[in-house]
Amino acid sequence: MEQQKREYWVDYMKAFACLSVLIFHVIYGMQNAGLEPSKPFVILKQFCDVFQIPAFMYASGYLFGKRSMGNYILFNLRKLWNLGVPYVVFSFVYYFINTHFSSSVNFSYTTQDLLLIYKNPLAQYWFIMALFILFLTIPILERIFRNEFVLLGILFLVKILNTYWYSIDGIQYDDYFAKYACYFYLGTIYARHHETFSIKKENSWNFLPIAVILVFIVVSPWVCSLGNEYDLIFNFGCILAIYLATGLMEKAENKLGNKFIKLISKYSFQIYLMHTMATAAIRILLMKMQITLDYIQFILGIAGGLGASLLAAIICEKSVVLNIIFFPEGTIKRIKAIKQD
Repeated sequence: MEQQKREYWVDYMKAFACLSVLIFHVIYGMQNAGLEPSKPFVILKQFCDVFQIPAFMYASGYLFGKRSMGNYILFNLRKLWNLGVPYVVFSFVYYFINTHFSSSVNFSYTTQDLLLIYKNPLAQYWFIMALFILFLTIPILERIFRNEFVLLGILFLVKILNTYWYSIDGIQYDDYFAKYACYFYLGTIYARHHETFSIKKENSWNFLPIAVILVFIVVSPWVCSLGNEYDLIFNFGCILAIYLATGLMEKAENKLGNKFIKLISKYSFQIYLMHTMATAAIRILLMKMQITLDYIQFILGIAGGLGASLLAAIICEKSVVLNIIFFPEGTIKRIKAIKQD
């Protein structure tokens, strides 16, 4: 059977999204700690805020669309296991660290918050819950709405309504679906109709994506400052920029052999799970040393968050058994294979 060629542009999309999340949380942490980062950092944070999760969702939807789901129940039981283990483990780890350093952290959590993670996630782990909700709901909606493009239109309509529609008090499921289902399913459709929608082969298509993305980078912070009523312009610009960035990365993927980006992509899930604990520790330490300059906080926060997460991920990967907290199914298979040898 012919092996499917790896699509490196997906790795680049994941790496870009991962770095955007890291940058956002470093600057966000500085602001919540009472520091006042200069305007370039604020603009950078606003841009990352627009792109980070939609890009992750788009890439996840693309990978979902590339593979056959098989049995719906078995598929989601595996997702529950593979997403649920890191979700619960790192919620406990985050809670433990948070409560032991509650006098220094920006947000403190209680035992009740920990017990309610089945509906209200702690910190950035809401993304895992949101992803699982999409794995549960999208296949069902595809059975109801047989036409993929009709379903995509409905998901965009839900996204539009979400601009003025808030989640049910005390529960976040509906809000996660409304905000991110359209990005996820856009990636799914792109995977299934790749030859139709891909623009990587267009010879005249070189300057356009770069120009549009740059315009979006410049305009997005300004639109953001106008208020929530302009969110739809924001969202449309984000979708267009992701689509054009996809084509740009596909077109240039053979030339983009950056080892650093490949490393970030490989460990993007682990970085997402662990980075805030490291960045918070560095910020607190620097503040205790009375080092509050934004560029020092930013550089050391990025370096520490990335470095500590990568180190922990590589150690767990080498130990085999510890890697179960990130990839339970794959780790168990690996352990069984080692025992058989």
